[in-house]
Amino acid sequence: MFHHPEVGDLTLRREKLEIGGSDGQLLVLYHAEAGSESAVSLGSLAATR
Repeated sequence: MFHHPEVGDLTLRREKLEIGGSDGQLLVLYHAEAGSESAVSLGSLAATR
């Protein structure tokens, strides 16, 4: 659970992707499930930017 100061609490999924040839570095992505309350909140935040 994350808290964003403008849209409140968000439930996000985390994915870790290995970056080939980078000596063990990872790309970490956080995203909301499509159609979830968190996705709607993030969408409304993006629309105001």
